[in-house]
Amino acid sequence: MKESSPTSLFSPAQQRAMAALGLRLWVPRQTNSTNLTVPPRYYYRLHDWLIIMPSAIPVTGFSWLNDLCVTLADGDGVIKPTEVTAAVHQQWDAKRVIDLAEWQGEQLNALQKREIWQLISQ
Repeated sequence: MKESSPTSLFSPAQQRAMAALGLRLWVPRQTNSTNLTVPPRYYYRLHDWLIIMPSAIPVTGFSWLNDLCVTLADGDGVIKPTEVTAAVHQQWDAKRVIDLAEWQGEQLNALQKREIWQLISQ
């Protein structure tokens, strides 16, 4: 029987028990060094817009996001972003997506703000 490898999910005792039961031994999929992992993305619905973020929105939110919520509410009162699944992105109108996946920090820079305001003003 094979000894436990560093990539094994199970201890040697667990491996022996699984073999005795005739269960298949699962190991993590090997990835090559050229295959980089995709950074996480978080998807939020904000009225009829989809916002893509590199991290979850903190409970306190961001000041620029509060301004965006008021702007996109369009007189419908205050709206808050609602987290949705990544599958929603495939079905969403590309003209209504604000992609901030590369954004870092709590503040937007001037270029990012300009791009967002140009996008939503169309």
